[in-house]
Amino acid sequence: MPASFLRLIFCFYFVSSTGDAYLSPCLGIMSDKLGLSQNLAGLTLIAFGNQAADFIVAFVSAEDEGEGIAASLGALLGAGQFVTSFIMG
Repeated sequence: MPASFLRLIFCFYFVSSTGDAYLSPCLGIMSDKLGLSQNLAGLTLIAFGNQAADFIVAFVSAEDEGEGIAASLGALLGAGQFVTSFIMG
């Protein structure tokens, strides 16, 4: 249990340091070029970046003729439910 907690702390540290080194400067440049305040850019552009992968996977899987649409809807709804449950919990 303590090893899992320590691993979780390291994961959060690495994600935050990567975001601070790479994401924040790019977000600042994009918000300047688009004329957005940095708060608005953080709310919109980071949310878009977070969901872009889910959107692309759903779009590609929906092109499959068999179970593609059901799989993409299941993945999107499942991800949304997980995020809502995790945040509310």
